[in-house]
Amino acid sequence: MTGGNRNDVTQLIPLLQAVPPVRGKRGRPRRRPDVLLSDRGYDHDKYRRLVWDLGVKPLIARRGTGHGSGLGTQRWFVVGAFAPPADPLGDPRRHPRGIPHPRMRSYLLATAERAPPGSGRGGWCRILRSGSGSRRHLITVVTHEDPIGRGPSNYMIHADLSDRQDGWREQLWTRQLAPDRFEVVCLPFFTYGICHRDVVTADSNHLVTIVLEKSGHRTLRVALVVGHPDRDRLHELLHGSVVEADLPHEWLQGTYLAVDLPPGTDPTALVKILEAPAQAGALHWEIDS
Repeated sequence: MTGGNRNDVTQLIPLLQAVPPVRGKRGRPRRRPDVLLSDRGYDHDKYRRLVWDLGVKPLIARRGTGHGSGLGTQRWFVVGAFAPPADPLGDPRRHPRGIPHPRMRSYLLATAERAPPGSGRGGWCRILRSGSGSRRHLITVVTHEDPIGRGPSNYMIHADLSDRQDGWREQLWTRQLAPDRFEVVCLPFFTYGICHRDVVTADSNHLVTIVLEKSGHRTLRVALVVGHPDRDRLHELLHGSVVEADLPHEWLQGTYLAVDLPPGTDPTALVKILEAPAQAGALHWEIDS
């Protein structure tokens, strides 16, 4: 197991090398499996090559692709279902105090509304309903596919995005510190002014109210332009760069990238990679604190 702020992929090769001898048939005990089956968190050609070098066939899902194996054929695809609050919408609320005015979110939510061709929104958005009769509301909740701090004690709260996109929220994975205090353990894609390990408060409707403590972390956000011919190449380039830099990160539908910048991290190398594609109109990027 790796810490909540480390990439699991860093332990992939040590894990394979640590497989003990398997008893059973006569002869030399086996030390390597035939096949390695893993999810999109391990999607990078570098690690595919390293796995092959150990004599193991890598079956690693590629980001932005469907679950081609089918449920139960090679693995059971488990989607966490979290019960929403009794009234997930409640009264209309403004963006939490102390959070700066959104900058790139207009583009992010506009492309999220369209969704990448053929990807569908069912895997990363949930539609919730609250109220009754003529007061019935719809809300779209943006979820996280692979939060960096996923754990058995995570607590889900929501950040309100309705100041720029009516009826939208982002689900935030947190660690509960007190009944109304939470430490953020994911990388927000659309919520500004909240970064990894910040401490926030939430109301009775599980909506973020204020930021109590700043952790000093920053978030580098990148949005690849859907339909651009360099999108796949840039995805591989960016994914490889953040893995090599050993920076915690999350992808959303292979289009949005959020990278954690812990205190003292110099993002210059990543920024240099982003500048030319941004000028060519292939992506948008920013750093939020």
